[in-house]
Amino acid sequence: MALDASPTVTPRLDPETPVSALDLCVVDTETTGLWWGSRVVEVAAVRLRGGVEIDRWRQLVRPEVPIPAEVTRLHGITDDAVRECPSVTSALGTLRDFVRGSVLLAHHAFYDRDILATEFVRASLAPPEEPLVCTRLLARSVLPSAGRYSLAALVEHLELSQAPTHRALPDALAAAMLFRACLARCEGVVRLGNLGQRAGEAGGPLRLPGAVVRLGAFPQRLRALEAGLRAGALVTLQVEDAGLRRAVTAVPRAVYARGTEAWVDLRAEGSREVTSVPLGAVVSAREVVASLP
Repeated sequence: MALDASPTVTPRLDPETPVSALDLCVVDTETTGLWWGSRVVEVAAVRLRGGVEIDRWRQLVRPEVPIPAEVTRLHGITDDAVRECPSVTSALGTLRDFVRGSVLLAHHAFYDRDILATEFVRASLAPPEEPLVCTRLLARSVLPSAGRYSLAALVEHLELSQAPTHRALPDALAAAMLFRACLARCEGVVRLGNLGQRAGEAGGPLRLPGAVVRLGAFPQRLRALEAGLRAGALVTLQVEDAGLRRAVTAVPRAVYARGTEAWVDLRAEGSREVTSVPLGAVVSAREVVASLP
């Protein structure tokens, strides 16, 4: 059954609602790197109600790129471990259902927002519309003398029992514990609007929709790229890197942008792996008659 690509129906949450009355979902991702367009290899979410865990979910994900050895040394996830795992499209659909109707929390939430927003764009799925707040920003507001605000440093500073391990579920559980500790240090009733001001951007919570956008229209010199995206057909791109120009024949999978920075995902002829190229490095594009099976 195909996943629904339409936006989720999420009731607009009242900024005056006490946080204690809301469902919260703490989300964490493990990826192939630190770039905002890196691939998800593991995702987890912990759902809280009244500060108490009511459900949890985690999933290893099969990315379309190899996991670099230096990244594997960090989180321990290997190519072999994810080879038979579900695709990111399947995992994103499950995640969207799991978090529906909640307020999302993440540590360094800007990173998780951009990672997930990019993956939703690649999968042609509408991202969750639920608001997202950052436990790191909340900790900076509540614990101004902590000094260091990584998840590991804050867990140590507060002597919390759940240590982060660079795996999605333990880190989500640690961030949930951190959130409860920060909330306990806030004076009075913390409401959603106040939480967004403390732990979001521009006076409100972060949002996944619009953080990364899919591009579909291009200048004349790249019109073949547009046709290749539409038909899933091979195109030959002239790509310039460090003053050197090379030809790349591939099927374009997605073109997306965060702010002014745009990238194109390509599946090379004869390969099942996908590479990402800065769109600004693509000098020209022309159609190729043949297409991949």
